[in-house]
Amino acid sequence: MCGWRWAIILRLRQRMSSTVFNPCIIFPRRTRSNTKKNPPAFYSCPFVSIRGQSSSADARLEKPCYLTAVIQQLDHINIVVRDLDRMVDFYTRVLGLRETKRVTISGKWIDETVGLTDVLGDVVYLDLETGPRIELIAYRRPTSAAPPGLDRANTIGFRHIAFRVDDIDATVAKLRASSTKFFSDIQRVPDTQVTYTGGVRKRLIYFQDPEGNLLELCEYKAG
Repeated sequence: MCGWRWAIILRLRQRMSSTVFNPCIIFPRRTRSNTKKNPPAFYSCPFVSIRGQSSSADARLEKPCYLTAVIQQLDHINIVVRDLDRMVDFYTRVLGLRETKRVTISGKWIDETVGLTDVLGDVVYLDLETGPRIELIAYRRPTSAAPPGLDRANTIGFRHIAFRVDDIDATVAKLRASSTKFFSDIQRVPDTQVTYTGGVRKRLIYFQDPEGNLLELCEYKAG
């Protein structure tokens, strides 16, 4: 194996635990079929024997391997909107988020970031007590149409935002009083399909914001 590959592997071993990382994903095994000298089969994963792999070692190599997480936390969720004032009113007055910033963005930096030309957009930051903020952005230019199937739960791509609540019954009643329409009554996740630690059960319900984006309310309680 090339010296630079071993240098990378050794560096990774210093920073990562063998329980969460397996470099065989990065450096595939060498076999007799891809070398003229036909040496014994090599595996680049330093956490198993390098030569003469047993069947159990081969099985270990087939398990998924993960890099140590480099992402700290979810920072924000961005929703592109048509009517900024209407959407801000819904998320603040109806759902209770707080507007914490309102800005207009333009210039080369945003053109380069989003891969568009001559961008001009109005952005509103909406914050919860905990968790990532929601950013609503209305593009003055360039404009675009909403994709088809935005209101369907099985449309490919990002599909919904889930808000966790302490009392889902009271929250649903409040939203219904504000003319919010739900897909169904509150549903309980069957424990024959999904279980949670400590006997906790999940209840949830789907609805939409004024522009058709899918939202969820969910509650986790014992019993």
